[in-house]
Formats: sequence, C-alpha cells, structure tokens
Amino acid sequence: MKSIWYKFCCAFRGVGLAIKDKSIALQLLLMCIVLFFFSFFSLSTIEWCVIIGCCGFVIVVEVGNTCIERILDFIQPKKDEKVRYIKDMSAGMVLIACIFALVIGLFILGGKI
Repeated sequence: MKSIWYKFCCAFRGVGLAIKDKSIALQLLLMCIVLFFFSFFSLSTIEWCVIIGCCGFVIVVEVGNTCIERILDFIQPKKDEKVRYIKDMSAGMVLIACIFALVIGLFILGGKI
C-alpha cells in the first residue's frame, strides 16, 4: 500500500500538470480577474466564500473535462463521432458551470451596485 506522503506527492504533481494546460491556465487567469474585480466591492465573508467556491468549481470541472479529453485521445487517437460527442458534452459541462458561476456572480454584484 502506498504511503499517504506518496499519494499527496502524486496529487500535487497532478495539480502542477493541470496548471500547465492552456484551458486550465485560462480559467485560473479568469479567476484572478474575477477576484480582483470583486475586491473593489464590499463583500461579506459568505459572499466571498460563494465567489471563491464558484471559481473553484469551474476550475475543478475544467480539470475533469481535460482529463476526459486526454483519456479519449489515448483510447481513440483517430477522429471518431462517438468520441466527439463525449468531448462536446464534457465541454458543455464546463460551459454550464461557467454560466451558473456568472449568474451567481451577477446576483451578488447586483446587490452591490
């Protein structure tokens, strides 16, 4: 059985690999912009938790999407309609998460303007 230390090292390696992915790096950049933007408003602790939680959720979903795409590319390197369908649904998952995060952010922002 692997040690807990080894498991954490693998997890941190995975985070490092994820950050190098262009889509995830873009999401991290957008998260920084969102957090910077919201720093100009007087947010409660709960509102900050919701904003950070939404940003984190979008990034987690993007990491999941990237994993799904990489697995599919490994399993089926050639173009395949079934693979495209799965990849499109996976990308749609990220889009849905972004839309919900945007709506929640607008609700919070609406009370501040």
